[in-house]
Amino acid sequence: MSYFWKGGMMDVTPLITTPTFETVAASSAVRGEVQTYKRFLTEYLPLF
Repeated sequence: MSYFWKGGMMDVTPLITTPTFETVAASSAVRGEVQTYKRFLTEYLPLF
């Protein structure tokens, strides 16, 4: 999990230079994706 998290954070890094509103919107969207990804790992991955 930590590997994917670090990869996601590296993708977010360029957003630091963007305006505050865009950064907040993007970071909240990324947070939502991370939550969905965690749910995928915990609920669906054990099925395989």
